[in-house]
Amino acid sequence: MVNAIALPLRRLIRLAISFLPRLRIASRPIIFAFAATHPINHACGLGSWDLMQSGQQVHEVVTRVVPRKLLIVAAAAAHFFIGISKFISLRSWRVGKSNVIQLAFSALIPVLLIWHVLGAQITQEVYGIDDSYV
Repeated sequence: MVNAIALPLRRLIRLAISFLPRLRIASRPIIFAFAATHPINHACGLGSWDLMQSGQQVHEVVTRVVPRKLLIVAAAAAHFFIGISKFISLRSWRVGKSNVIQLAFSALIPVLLIWHVLGAQITQEVYGIDDSYV
């Protein structure tokens, strides 16, 4: 009886573990879409204010709709925690210089992102500050 339960459980665990890298890869375009709209918007500002305001509207379509916000947060959390678990599961802590740099920047991104969200998103929602460029 115990083996009858343990065997499917092991298969389920193996399936979940094999799914994690795919989940991390699937989260990348979602995070990229969020992260790319902001500098693209600023680049539009080099052309004109009207173009920058149009870029702001595209950015808001991507980031200000609640289901998309949840999708972005879920993708970022999955990407972050899977990356951390991958690093923790290394058999040796001997890593190359490039991996140390990658880990340092990866650890810095959530801190900077939280600071940016507090500065932009929460002040807009809580205090009603309009963050448009016009």
